[in-house]
Amino acid sequence: MIIADALHTQHAHGTHLRARDAHYVAIVKNNHPGLYQQVRDLPWAEIPLGHKTSERSHHRIEVRRLKVVAFKHIAYPDARQAIQVVRRRRDLSTGKLSIERVYLITSLTPGEATGAQLAAWIRGHWGIEICQAVCTYGMRPVSSAKWGCTRVVRPRTRSKRTRGR
Repeated sequence: MIIADALHTQHAHGTHLRARDAHYVAIVKNNHPGLYQQVRDLPWAEIPLGHKTSERSHHRIEVRRLKVVAFKHIAYPDARQAIQVVRRRRDLSTGKLSIERVYLITSLTPGEATGAQLAAWIRGHWGIEICQAVCTYGMRPVSSAKWGCTRVVRPRTRSKRTRGR
C-alpha cells in the first residue's frame, strides 16, 4: 500500500504502481483540477459514514469522519473508490472551530479495506509528513510516542534583550 500526497497524484505514478500490482491511496487537491472537481462533486451528503474517531489532546478536540464510495468512471488509473475525510478541530482554550475536508482516491475495491484501516493509513501518512517537516524546515525535534517519531516544535528565537550577549 502506497499512500501518496497530492504532489504524487499524477497519472504516470498511478499507472506505474498498478503495473506492479501495488495499491495506492492518493490525496486529491486543486493541483489536479479535473480530478479534484470530479471527486469533490460526488454526492457526499448521501453517502453513509464509514468511520469516525474522536481525540482530545494538545488543548483541542478533533473529530475525524471518513466516507468511502465506489465508482466506475474517474479520471485516474485504476481508481476504484473515493474517500472524504472531514476533520473538525475545536481549540479548548479559545473555542475556535476549524473544519477541513480532504479528498482521496484509492485503487482498492470495496471490501479490500475497512473504513478503520483506511483511516489509520491516512492518519499515518499525516504523521509522516509532520516528521519530515523536522528535517525540511529545520525545526527542533521533540520525542513523541504519539507520532512514533518526532513532532514539530519551532526553534526558539532569542528576545531583543538577550541578543548579542
